[in-house]
Amino acid sequence: MIKERFQPATSPKVEELHLLHATTGWSIRIANRLGVNITDVLTGIFDFFASPLYVDELGKMHPREQQYFEKRAQGFHDAFKGFRKSDALLGMTYFDGIKYDPDLVMRQVNYVATNVMVLSLAKC
Repeated sequence: MIKERFQPATSPKVEELHLLHATTGWSIRIANRLGVNITDVLTGIFDFFASPLYVDELGKMHPREQQYFEKRAQGFHDAFKGFRKSDALLGMTYFDGIKYDPDLVMRQVNYVATNVMVLSLAKC
């Protein structure tokens, strides 16, 4: 294993980190009572976007996104029946960093904290 993967994700260490995805408005909670590390962050992001996309989340989407899901359903077969949150990213699936943006956080959740950051994803 590469030891850098277990380095703290923030300085100073935090036991809980919230990542906001500005496009979808989703929040990813990552926790480790010994301090959130790089592996926790990457695993948390992967697990969140691999989780099921529920009907109430799908209903809030733009019609363009719903067309994407309809097309995907016609030509994609997977052992998992249904959609994953990663499907809502519309191809924006590459990690592009995490940044502290208090203005965006305030607009999204109406408070600012040092352990709330913004997740950036991009197309390859």
